[in-house]
Amino acid sequence: MLPEPVHEKTVDLFFCGKVEAGSEVPRRGVAELRTLQSEGYRIEVCDRRLPMSAFLQRTADAWLAWSPEGLGWDCMRHYEIAGCGTVQLVNYPSIHRHRPFLDGQHCILYGVEPGGLAGAVRRALADKPRLRQMGLAARAHVIENHTHRRMCSYIAQTCLAASNHSDTAASDAAPW
Repeated sequence: MLPEPVHEKTVDLFFCGKVEAGSEVPRRGVAELRTLQSEGYRIEVCDRRLPMSAFLQRTADAWLAWSPEGLGWDCMRHYEIAGCGTVQLVNYPSIHRHRPFLDGQHCILYGVEPGGLAGAVRRALADKPRLRQMGLAARAHVIENHTHRRMCSYIAQTCLAASNHSDTAASDAAPW
């Protein structure tokens, strides 16, 4: 069950994850988060697995949640963050996404070059009313497009459309 997004935020940015494997992006990003902490930002980094209810509550308590690429890019973590009414901070993707979160509307995208993450955090936290609106828009986007029911419906519709196209193509094909 997702926590209600309308409550007082107590953390500027939350990140939960292990960074030793996979992409270099998370390893470099943690160093930038430590710099932000030293500047007085309320950054919470958790490098151990949390029970889902604790993860969701800690996410809902934050203005931003960092979800960098790892072994892949698009994952359920993005939808969990948005479902909590928290704005996700993600590096620019290199894949085609289904009904993606839009930069500046549902999420904040940042470049992976040194300083890109910290700069995005500073700019985002300078306008918390905007973050509140983005978090609510991201939550609505998840409910409309990315629940299990919506994704299953999309997959079924896509498969049926492909099947119908394939049947039509087969009937139009030469008999040999």
